Amino acid sequence: MKNTFKASLAFGIISISACSTFGKKSPDQLVFDAGINKDNKAVIEAIQSGAYAKPEIEAIAQKAMDQRLCSLAYDVTSNYQLDPNLKSKYQTLFQCLLLDKQYDAALSMLKQGANPEFIKEARYERNDALEEATAWGAIDVVDELLRLGMKPTSKAFYLGVSGHYHSSYETAVKFVDMFKPFMSSFDLDYVFVNKPLLYEVTTERKFNVEQRRNLAKMLLDNGADPNKGINKTEYGSARNVDYIETPYMAVKGIPEFTSLFLAYGANPEYEQMREQAKFLANLKPGDKAQQGLIIEIKSNMALVQEESGQRWIQLQGIEP
Repeated sequence: MKNTFKASLAFGIISISACSTFGKKSPDQLVFDAGINKDNKAVIEAIQSGAYAKPEIEAIAQKAMDQRLCSLAYDVTSNYQLDPNLKSKYQTLFQCLLLDKQYDAALSMLKQGANPEFIKEARYERNDALEEATAWGAIDVVDELLRLGMKPTSKAFYLGVSGHYHSSYETAVKFVDMFKPFMSSFDLDYVFVNKPLLYEVTTERKFNVEQRRNLAKMLLDNGADPNKGINKTEYGSARNVDYIETPYMAVKGIPEFTSLFLAYGANPEYEQMREQAKFLANLKPGDKAQQGLIIEIKSNMALVQEESGQRWIQLQGIEP
């Protein structure tokens, strides 16, 4: 009878142990299912059941990271105090969260001790945490990155102040204030998508005229070049002619801008270059120019009939 009781007890213990692992999924399967079902909660509940030891929990987090399931990797890492510097071959967890615009989670990882440096890819532009956070107006993340000692680049300043992506005037002004200690290191004429910062701010229609003028004045006060413009082309019946359009030219006719740019040294003569480009784009033999009658045009040279005779002049030197 005594032996029978011991046998029954042993069987019960084995049964309980078996039940605790019955239906337990491997870390790979758990993460795979979570990815398919988009269900992080099921993973956390499975871990909370006590079926997984810490090495297995770490394996779950790593597998989620490798599968680029950033939010799952974050949930597991944060809930179980794992290494905040979790990473795959291509990204850190912080990097993955920031690029996915999960800013609260990204900030949380920084405060848990994550390294803010990105794993850089030579062929990939989004390689800088401060540039990324600034571009999308993630002010709290930017503030934390600055506190951690990261220094903004000229590109970060451009993205923050122009509102190219985040589209918020208030955020743009906030970034001017946040980046003031670094202002002397910036190239205020930095060019992004072919536009210098001052030109972008001046012509960006997501802001109203007063807001654009305020931002432009901030840049001019700090040394931005009012004559730094964009390359444009006049497409004519005879040829295409390139010229420079400055911020002053782009907003000519808006009094608030005209007076501002002239006060800071904008050169109105650039306007004449645009008119000359229109003239040259349509210039053909038989037309008259200041230099005389156009007899022939070859490549970038024009044969001009002057009072004293004929001579070849570079096309760019011909004036209306």
